[in-house]
Amino acid sequence: MVVHDDRLFVTASAGLAGDAVILEVKEAWSGAPAFAQVSPAPMRVFEIETFDGHLYAGTGDVTNGYSVWKTEARGDACASPPSSWAERGARGDHSGRCHACL
Repeated sequence: MVVHDDRLFVTASAGLAGDAVILEVKEAWSGAPAFAQVSPAPMRVFEIETFDGHLYAGTGDVTNGYSVWKTEARGDACASPPSSWAERGARGDHSGRCHACL
């Protein structure tokens, strides 16, 4: 969970091994917060962090291993696509399943 540009972002996953999506939490203080996915559908997120005006996501996949992506996370999370993402880290060491979740 991180606050970026006065907005709350969380990761959500069905399991304990990562493979999450990034959600923006709207009106987190209310009794009925709303959630909107801001990560692209194929992105499998393990960590998020904010730095220098960007939201970063640590990801992994079974084909290429790990990578790092960033976005400014501007605009409406309900827009399609909600944010533009750029890969900032090399696609891991190409070890696939062995290092998909560091």
